[in-house]
Amino acid sequence: MKYDWATEDIYKSVKEWEDGFKAAEKFSVAEYRGKLGEKQGFLQCMKAQEKALRVLEKLYLYAHMKHDENTKDAFNDALLNRIQSIYIKFAAESAFIAPELTALPESVIKGYIEDKDLSDYDYSLRRVLENKKHVLSENEERLLSMSAETMSSFRDIFMKIDNADYPVNSFRYNGKTYPLTHGLYSVYLQDK
Repeated sequence: MKYDWATEDIYKSVKEWEDGFKAAEKFSVAEYRGKLGEKQGFLQCMKAQEKALRVLEKLYLYAHMKHDENTKDAFNDALLNRIQSIYIKFAAESAFIAPELTALPESVIKGYIEDKDLSDYDYSLRRVLENKKHVLSENEERLLSMSAETMSSFRDIFMKIDNADYPVNSFRYNGKTYPLTHGLYSVYLQDK
């Protein structure tokens, strides 16, 4: 169709996406637990996390766009669910990072911020200092990350019903019939 997503610009095929997914299942930053107080440990952890998140985001984008092409398509729905599960697993495994960084002395974090080798992470480190009092323990952060899948399921169910199963009719106004869609609803509300 003329207005379909160009998902082949992201992954040429579902098989290529599957290859990326298999690699993503192995992503881990667990080996850096307890090492964030050392410059090299922190740097390696941030680079590993960044690499993983780039791939996860690309996988998620592809799956989400395929899902949005047809929200009734069970295959594309499964792609999206699978990548969401891996994303949540990675977030839960990475939940130690914020608590471990906030437990470091403020002088260590400020030293990291001033270190030119770590300049790519100075904004994130400033946020760590700002949010220090709001960060939960590692177990609490992990539990919160793991609950994301369950908490989002209510929204997902509503969106499936609303987008795919709920019939939307047209309406007549001044003798003319207008199609009613989710996208046009707000346009009609603002039209004189």
